[in-house]
Amino acid sequence: MQRSKNKEQEPPRPIFCRTCEYRGSLQKAVDIAECYGFTLVEPITITKRLPTGLPKFKKEALREKDFSDFPKEYMSTLKKYIDGEMHRFAQPIMLCHINKSESNSTEFRLEIIGTKKSVAEATVIRVAGVILDELGFKNIHIRLNSIGDKESGNVFLRELTNYYRQHISNLSPVLQSQIKKNILKIYSNTSEKYREINDNAPKPIQFLTEESRGHLSEILDFLENLGLKYEMGDELVGTSACFPKTLYEIIEDGNRKEKNILARGERYNHLAQKIGFNRKIPIVGISIPIQKRFLRKDRYLKEISIREPKIYFIHLGYDAKKRSLGILDVFRKTKVKVYQSLCSDSFASQLRMAEQTGVPYTIIMGQKEVMESSVIFRDMETRYQKNITLSRLENFLKDLKRKKVV
Repeated sequence: MQRSKNKEQEPPRPIFCRTCEYRGSLQKAVDIAECYGFTLVEPITITKRLPTGLPKFKKEALREKDFSDFPKEYMSTLKKYIDGEMHRFAQPIMLCHINKSESNSTEFRLEIIGTKKSVAEATVIRVAGVILDELGFKNIHIRLNSIGDKESGNVFLRELTNYYRQHISNLSPVLQSQIKKNILKIYSNTSEKYREINDNAPKPIQFLTEESRGHLSEILDFLENLGLKYEMGDELVGTSACFPKTLYEIIEDGNRKEKNILARGERYNHLAQKIGFNRKIPIVGISIPIQKRFLRKDRYLKEISIREPKIYFIHLGYDAKKRSLGILDVFRKTKVKVYQSLCSDSFASQLRMAEQTGVPYTIIMGQKEVMESSVIFRDMETRYQKNITLSRLENFLKDLKRKKVV
């Protein structure tokens, strides 16, 4: 019997490439995002329109659906992904873009589409933190929470509904009306008047499935490995019925009673199905509101000149994956561009992608290198390789750059 073709043997799909340039005051933010693998795209129009690629009968079925509480930014990005047939490219797709809303406010957005891996959340949080540091916010920490998957989310909502019905006399008429419409709006109400009732309400983390608990634990592993300060925020649940799996904020530390939220984001695994697509398209994102004092005249250019990376970073194993964002920090500091596939677990798949891109060099970290705090530098043509300790990696990359090797 002929064996079915192994998925790992399928040829890699093409890499999604940038088609525009940005010039303006957020150029540094774009450069930072690209160092971690994000591709610049033109501003994504925020729209309530459904993907044009949906069959007519699905559009008709969704015509009366109320999307008012759905996350419009994520819906718009998924529309671009579906209509642009981005599934044809190597997954995940990592996008960054600068959007201006109707109120003339500006946001810098990072989005990763097409992976369920916890490294996606860790990546957008890390990159947003580095960008905020570049903007002058030095004392920041992360708050995060998880509702989990459909199973854990439904249990949480059921328990929450029962709880508020038992305490309905303590709620205002407006909040009472939300029990049937969107109970998360009651739970996320932070006013002092409802603090006690919400503090005693069921917490979503109590109902996480084993898989969802493991996913959250992995995100925390990444943050701890990067030395980032974080805390759990039970009230972070969003207001949408789409079940964001994880939610997170980046907050400025200070003496003020009111917290200054510098960035916020979520993961949605079922949103594409909610808007009529026939399968899950996981999407993770974070948005950084940009204050006017950081903005000057900016523009997008169609004519581009891109210097392709000459190094592909490959990791092998979960421990190496946890160290990977720290290694990408070194590439960013030395301004050496690099390809990476942090969402892949397959060494062979990453190696094939490196060969497809035509890079002359790879830098590899496996379990042995994790134990030795080192990486392997390999010449793809001659197969010559040498070990570089992480303490020497920055100077090693600077030397390659000085010699115009990369």
